[in-house]
Amino acid sequence: MVCVLVGSVISETTQILFLRNKNADIKEEIRNKKNHNRLLKAELLLLENDTRYISILARKNLGMIRHGEKIYKFSN
Repeated sequence: MVCVLVGSVISETTQILFLRNKNADIKEEIRNKKNHNRLLKAELLLLENDTRYISILARKNLGMIRHGEKIYKFSN
């Protein structure tokens, strides 16, 4: 009887530790998601209100140029 009781206590303790670790991992993931969400909101504000930021993204990601600019290509 005592062995069953001790085994039950050990099993419960192990499960509690597992769930605490899982809870800590989930809380860390929530913190990371909130931080990422904050960064996305800041970028959204820039996209909505800053034409210079849009211009920078267009030049960087799409290879666009401004009116009157000249592009020089060099071959190696």
